Parts: sequence; C-alpha cells; structure tokens
Amino acid sequence: MCGSLIIGAFFILFGISIFLNLIFGIYIPVGRVFFGLIMLYIGLTFITGFSSCRNSEWRCCSSFHGSTSSHATWFGSADILMDGKTIAQPGQPHEYSTVFGATMLDLSHLKSTDFPTTPLLITANTIFGKTIVKISKDTPVTITAKSAFASSVLPDQSNTSFGSAVYNSHPQPANPQIIMTTNTVFGETQVIRI
Repeated sequence: MCGSLIIGAFFILFGISIFLNLIFGIYIPVGRVFFGLIMLYIGLTFITGFSSCRNSEWRCCSSFHGSTSSHATWFGSADILMDGKTIAQPGQPHEYSTVFGATMLDLSHLKSTDFPTTPLLITANTIFGKTIVKISKDTPVTITAKSAFASSVLPDQSNTSFGSAVYNSHPQPANPQIIMTTNTVFGETQVIRI
C-alpha cells in the first residue's frame, strides 16, 4: 500500500508540473519537491511510531465509522466504537493514531465481563488533530496523558499542555480495567466519562 501511495504521488506531482509548465510557464522542480515529500512522510512515520504501513489499518483523507482494534487516521475523520467483539486480546496493546484529523473513540460500551482478568491497554496518539475518548463511569480506568504544545483534558477537567498528568477514576486499591496512555503533540485530546 505504501509503495503505490508513493509512486502515485510522484506521478500526480509530475503530471501537475508538466501541466503548469506547458499552460502557464511555471516550472516546478519535481525531484526536489518529491524528495521533500518523502522526507515529510518519513518524519511523520517516526513521530507516529509506524514502522510500515502494514502494522495497522490506516486511512488517508477519508471518513471511517466502525469497530477496529487499531487504527490510524491521516487527514480525515474516524468514529470508532469499541465493544467486547472488537477486543482481540485484552493484554495486547490497542493503538489509535490521529494525524491532521479527528477521531472519536467510544469505549463506553465495554463491560467488565469483556476483560475480567487482564486490563485493556490503549494508546491514543494525536498529532495536529483532535481525539475525543468516551469511557463509561462504571469502568475503573487509569489514564496517563502526555502533551507537548497541546491540550490534554482528563475526566476531572484537569488540563496539561506540556508534560504529563495521571488520572485514576477509582481508589488506588481497585484494579483498573482500562489502562490508557494519550500522547498529544500540537493537538487536542479529551477524555470524557459518560
């Protein structure tokens, strides 16, 4: 998928440069621009932690509505509903990333019977975008929010813009059923208890 994306982007850029040169006399150095786009892609890949495009389902410039255990939204929007059927294995990490887009992650339908022994591990990454996470008030949760030049709003309305914050929904002896980490860079992440 990544190879076709890069080759397709090159041909589109090359075609646009020929069109602009023939019609308007505007010269665009295709090689330099394409090299810059590849460097931008590699940088975003490092920031988001994807080692290849096949690691998780990702979508560019579109909308997604459904259930999935891991997802990346690039330049689009996603409404993700997570329930007991979606969880592959509770002990395995579930990762949701938003880059230049918006994601609504609804965890409010999860029940304690969906993962009775092992907590659910969730990571929500937001870069130049917005992520809203909904969690049931009945589910014990521990959230670690990390921000850099961003806004991370936790259920108790505490806000961090640079650094990290921890939220525990129930007294410390209760074992959390969801352990969530949010990483936000130049964006906004909001966790809501409903």
